[in-house]
Amino acid sequence: MSNPLLHFFIVTVAGWLSRHQAAQLSYLREENRVLEEQLGNRPLRLTDG
Repeated sequence: MSNPLLHFFIVTVAGWLSRHQAAQLSYLREENRVLEEQLGNRPLRLTDG
């Protein structure tokens, strides 16, 4: 049996998760852009520290 209220809840949560994920990706892209701008032409150095 299908429950319309359950379907509505699942669709609502899925929509919220999708928007939340999109906002996080947007933030991370902007953060990477700013960090790359600060780095300039210098090579990226990865250390254990």
